[in-house]
Amino acid sequence: MFQNHFNRNDIHDAIHRQLGLNNIATYHRDLSCNNCYPSEIPLTPTFQHFLDWISSNYPVIEYTRYTQQYFEEVAYSITNADIDNAIHNLLFSIRYTDIEPIDYTLLRQDLINAYNLTNGFQQDPNEVLYQVSETTTSPEPEVLSDTTSENSEEEIPHLHIPLPPIYNTPNNPAPVIPPVINMAQPNQQDFQQLRAAIAALTQVLPNTNNALVGNTQAIANPPRREGKVAELPSFYGGNQDPVAWLEDFTRACNANGIANGRKLEVVPAYLKGAASTWWNANQALPNNNPNKITIWTGNNNNTDFIQNFPAAFRTQTLVEIWTTELEQR
Repeated sequence: MFQNHFNRNDIHDAIHRQLGLNNIATYHRDLSCNNCYPSEIPLTPTFQHFLDWISSNYPVIEYTRYTQQYFEEVAYSITNADIDNAIHNLLFSIRYTDIEPIDYTLLRQDLINAYNLTNGFQQDPNEVLYQVSETTTSPEPEVLSDTTSENSEEEIPHLHIPLPPIYNTPNNPAPVIPPVINMAQPNQQDFQQLRAAIAALTQVLPNTNNALVGNTQAIANPPRREGKVAELPSFYGGNQDPVAWLEDFTRACNANGIANGRKLEVVPAYLKGAASTWWNANQALPNNNPNKITIWTGNNNNTDFIQNFPAAFRTQTLVEIWTTELEQR
């Protein structure tokens, strides 16, 4: 399984060199490529603990913004299938050196053990494991069967289960984990200050109301992250592919629980440069203008964002440029 991951890394890097581009997500997607998907948000304490643990036990090279997103999805997955999928995506959003073989089954089990011992990496797993080894004399952990294949992952214990018996007995209790404040919740005081500042600006500059209304809504109604840190990507225009960006933005919104009814309120904050200019100009149109965007999707005409946006930025010139670059590969 990891050999396929390494092969994909090699192909992806070769396309980088061939095209001479830092971001080739339009041509070849590799969610473990930090050039295409750099981490642009602060690390949470729990993710930092996870990163320290896996880096000290496995030959990690780099991680991406998807690593942070999938790490949060592990905690919020409910069914066994969702947990399995989140773990798989998490481990394969990381780049490793291929100087030694990596056993996916063993790596997955190590992650589950560390996750359980630290209550979701709320504590440094390296410190917890050291404390356990110093204060207990536990029997050897059960060794996974040599006949277990990478295709029988359903036989491996899942995350949402009690701690393994060797750490959950009267003579050998699990470490007590103190509660951790969720740092991902929005700061309501900051939002109130921003709303007050925008309200004052609106009174001083009444002619800017149309341009400000979209941004005001985006700030006043931030994504309901519910503890997640799935990054919402920004769109600047230029040679960005609007279709690929729209797919990434929709996927991140869904991960954060942002329904279609709220996506149009949120999206203005992530339109930058030329895209922001386009949006403000569109929203300045009269309300009865048939080209004014008023809904995320559903009308199947120019008032739909998902129909109007790609048409505005996926120009024929860009399509010709992308086609030429692909032909030169």
